[in-house]
Amino acid sequence: MAKYKLLDGKRIKLTAKEEKLLESEAKEFKKQSDAQKKAEDKIKKIKDSAKTKLKELGLSDDELKIVVGE
Repeated sequence: MAKYKLLDGKRIKLTAKEEKLLESEAKEFKKQSDAQKKAEDKIKKIKDSAKTKLKELGLSDDELKIVVGE
């Protein structure tokens, strides 16, 4: 499927080189986005684990909110 760009208000078909570059950039963006999501998920998992451990040690919900900041 042909891809287009706007240049001075005119719709112009991308060259094969431009399409390849666009696809490459999209793949790189997805790769970085997936890596960021994975890192955020890992942090959430660690934080949830820490909350559970603190709760098991006897901290109340209010104390957890103060310690964790949520």
